[in-house]
Amino acid sequence: ALSPDSKSLYGASRYDAAVATFDREPAPPPSPSGTPADTTPPAITLKGRKTQRSYRRVKVKVSSNEAAALEAEGTIKVRVTRRGKSSAGVARKKRFELIRAEADVQLGETVTMKLKVPKKARKALRRALNADKTSKAKLTVSAIDAAGNSASARRTVKIKK
Repeated sequence: ALSPDSKSLYGASRYDAAVATFDREPAPPPSPSGTPADTTPPAITLKGRKTQRSYRRVKVKVSSNEAAALEAEGTIKVRVTRRGKSSAGVARKKRFELIRAEADVQLGETVTMKLKVPKKARKALRRALNADKTSKAKLTVSAIDAAGNSASARRTVKIKK
């Protein structure tokens, strides 16, 4: 027998007076279309060159197992030198935020996302590359499907001359 609040189920033995109580969680409400709700996040794959030569933008190719809205962001570390009294200067690494990119991807489609390098970072990056130094960009791509499930993936790209 079901309790009046529908949260417990009672069962009685046929041969003795034992009564068992089973607590149960109410079933989630069915979706309006009658199909089960989508709870699986999109699986995204990042591809592209791990070493790039452009100091203006960083590219990454993204594919997904379902239609999703994509957002890419990232940072780039550039070795900068402060001009001081010594001829060599003092070297340190400075982190710059890349300009975000957004796109939509469909099932079986590959989208190339281009994150722009800001003007100050371009100037520092050009100087570092001319001095034969490499820099690294760390990218994070997030995907959100129509049901609101989200997933993200990361990739590191080396920038060289």
